[in-house]
Amino acid sequence: MNGVLKTVNNALEECKSKKLPNELWQYEHGEDAINTSDAEYRSWENSLPVLLKVISAAGLGKLDIVFEYPAIGTAGRMDAILIGTNQNGENTLVIFELKQWSYIGKPDEVDVEDSLYIPLDVAVPISNGKYVVRRHPLEQVKEYKDSLLAYNSVVKGKKNTDVQAVVFMHNCIDTDKLISDRYKAWFKDSNLIFGEDDFEKLERKLSAY
Repeated sequence: MNGVLKTVNNALEECKSKKLPNELWQYEHGEDAINTSDAEYRSWENSLPVLLKVISAAGLGKLDIVFEYPAIGTAGRMDAILIGTNQNGENTLVIFELKQWSYIGKPDEVDVEDSLYIPLDVAVPISNGKYVVRRHPLEQVKEYKDSLLAYNSVVKGKKNTDVQAVVFMHNCIDTDKLISDRYKAWFKDSNLIFGEDDFEKLERKLSAY
C-alpha cells in the first residue's frame, strides 16, 4: 500500500520527536531540506498528534493507519486512513481529512471570481483580513471515498469492506457554517464533521465501529 504505514500508537509516539512529520516530508519531497514553515509540514506537526490521541483514546491504538495515500483520479492525497474491522466483522477503512482552519469566512469577505458562489468552495482566512478559496472538505472526502471504492484493488476485491469518511478540524469552533446557509446541501453529512469541541464525540463515533 502506498503512503506511510504505522500503528496508531507508534505514530503517536513518533510525533513527540517530530520523527513522523519528518518522515512524511521525506516521503513527499525526497531529499529536499525540511521546511518546518511549510503549511503541509505544520499540519503533520500540529493536526496529526491531536487526531492520533483521539483514535488511541477510542481504544484503537493498535490498528494500522496509513498517511498521505494517493487518491487516484483526483489531484489529492488522503491525510490518513485507519484500517480495521468493525463490530460486524467487516473490513473497515476510515478516511480522515484534516484542516487547521480556525474560522470559516463569508463569501462577501473575499474578492474572487464567481466560482466561490458554488457551494464546493470555502473562504478560509489566512492573515490580515485576507482569505483564500479552498475546496469544501466534505466534497474532498467524498472524492477520496469514491477513489478508494473505484481504484483500490483491496477494497474492490473484498465484498465486506465498509469505507467511512471523517473531516477533523481541531481548531475550528464554527463548523456549523459548513453545513448551513449556502452550504445547507451538506447538512445531510453533518455527522462527518468534527471541530474544536467535538473530540469526545469523534472518540465515541470511532469506538462504535
